[in-house]
Amino acid sequence: MTSAARADAAPEGVSIGAVLRELQGDFPDLTISKIRYLETEGLISPERRRPATGSSPLRTSPACGSS
Repeated sequence: MTSAARADAAPEGVSIGAVLRELQGDFPDLTISKIRYLETEGLISPERRRPATGSSPLRTSPACGSS
C-alpha cells in the first residue's frame, strides 16, 4: 500500500506506534524515542491528533516549581 493510500484509508491519522511498526523493517534500530528526537531536531513534523473526548491537557501543579 502506498503512503497516499494509507493516508486515505486512515483520515484520523496514524499512531506513533503504527509508524514505528511500518518503518522497523527498513530501520530495525528505530524506536519511539528516536522518532521523538527527529521531531525535536525539526527533521520530521508530525500532525498531532486532537485529544479524545473527556481528556484534558496536561497541567502542572504549583508544587512543580512555579513560584
